[in-house]
Amino acid sequence: MEKERKVISIFANGSRGDIQPYIALAIELQKKYNVRFLTSRGYKSFVQEYGIHYVNVYDLDIEYIMHHDENSRDCMAKGDVNLFFKQLSRWHQECAEDHVKRMLYELDNHKPDFFIAGSTGEYWYHYVKKVYDIPCVEVLLNILGLNKDHMLFGIKLDPNEDQLTRLLDIASNSYVSFEHFDREMNKLNRAALVPVLSKEEYVSLQRRRILGSPQDVTLVCQSKLFRDILFPIANENIIYTGPCTLDASQQQSRTSFGDNYNKVEEFLREDISKEVVYCGFGSMISKSPDYMTEFIVKALFLSNKRGIVLGGNANLSMEALMKGTSDKILIAYARDNILFVDKISHEAIFPRVVCTIHHGGIGTLFASLRSACPSIITPVFLDQFDNAHVVNELKVGIGFAKQLQQFASKEVAEAIISISSNTSIHSRCREVAEVIRKEKGQSKIKAELEKLTSISANLKT
Repeated sequence: MEKERKVISIFANGSRGDIQPYIALAIELQKKYNVRFLTSRGYKSFVQEYGIHYVNVYDLDIEYIMHHDENSRDCMAKGDVNLFFKQLSRWHQECAEDHVKRMLYELDNHKPDFFIAGSTGEYWYHYVKKVYDIPCVEVLLNILGLNKDHMLFGIKLDPNEDQLTRLLDIASNSYVSFEHFDREMNKLNRAALVPVLSKEEYVSLQRRRILGSPQDVTLVCQSKLFRDILFPIANENIIYTGPCTLDASQQQSRTSFGDNYNKVEEFLREDISKEVVYCGFGSMISKSPDYMTEFIVKALFLSNKRGIVLGGNANLSMEALMKGTSDKILIAYARDNILFVDKISHEAIFPRVVCTIHHGGIGTLFASLRSACPSIITPVFLDQFDNAHVVNELKVGIGFAKQLQQFASKEVAEAIISISSNTSIHSRCREVAEVIRKEKGQSKIKAELEKLTSISANLKT
């Protein structure tokens, strides 16, 4: 008789780009385990089209917030990290009642053998571990870590401000959300987290991790090359697994990319004499769709390149360009040389363009690195500044240190021209791609999970 499969639950939320690595991980884990994917309603079809069991535990995700909350968009535009996390905490408070009920129903009725807390899942990592006594691990896309040579998130410290104190302030904002969720636990007469994880204990745990010596194993879906640049003091409990990625064949086979894939193929064949640049900003919004569209079209015009432009959350489009400018020459150039798409397979397209221009989202960056394609990063928020720094340190492109809304199209055009003629950058991209392609993030995480479950079982015995 076939042995019953163990159940692994994955909790992850955030932007679409944040969800994709966890989908890649779920696909790998499904080969051996029953996987339940706990996320927001906005990603139902995205999860299900890969044959993964979807569970709706949230009505909230970052893309929804950016569309519906002007204050959150303003935080992003200003790069105010602390204020953004406070806004996020407010949203958590508004959604807490429904979210807590859904999570408790899921955990009570489909208790997993192992729980993976992904992006925004910190409360449930501690809750499931301490209250349900289920083995857990955090699988993160980035990690707060002390680095005397680089301040995370593009934060500018005051002359007398201490880096560790600032990072602890950022980390401590999460605890406010814990209290929102706990209030709902109390209403339901359920065990709360705060009594078994005080703020002092939580800050102590965060301090240890920021200093590179966490108490528990933490898995980070980044290349070891990133560790050496961003968090060189991290100890053996912080494991850089390599990126979790969907390969080109997995992405191409999905219906959501079908029509766009054919359009892109036709566009690439139309004029092979002129190099093509990919441009996309994911869930980021800077000023307005009209501004962003004109900004990127002008950069392509000034560099005399063709472009494939992803609409993203800002809905970059020909319509937005025509709304934002009356420049007939620019509009005509866009009609002849630019393809706007609403979805695209990064892994399929990046090897065929001269460079990529993007916001520095971790998923987009790793797709670019795996494809040996140089990146021009125009960061907007959070870890995008760190990824821009990594690109510069690895010498695989140009990462700007200021926000997207703070520079002109001419600067991006100059970066495109510089990269397209720089053979050393393209050579370095091929070297880095060879390293990263060997890092099988989802396989490494699977192996680490099995180590952790073995240790947990032995401890309980």
